[in-house]
Amino acid sequence: MKKYVLIFLVAMLILPQLSNAQTAVAPWKSYRTELIFGFGTNNFMGDLGGGSKDGGHYFASARDIDFAKTRPTAYLGIRYKLEMLPTLVLPVMMLTPVIGRDK
Repeated sequence: MKKYVLIFLVAMLILPQLSNAQTAVAPWKSYRTELIFGFGTNNFMGDLGGGSKDGGHYFASARDIDFAKTRPTAYLGIRYKLEMLPTLVLPVMMLTPVIGRDK
């Protein structure tokens, strides 16, 4: 029985030292570098709109969008934390295919 109590007490002394909760170092310092990514869509709508009809005069509307020309977009980057809030972001890659039509 004394053996199990000794193992339990040693574990209670060692385990908090292995976690970040009991240390004085700020948690954000342990993961300063982060990989960031994103996905979305891209559509160019110039001054005349993108659809086959006349563009709307005041607000962008669904008839101004040429849905066949909408393309996917991917983003990849690296973020480095200088302090808790200020960060530096290095965009590594932004994939956006460009398609145009002059008619």
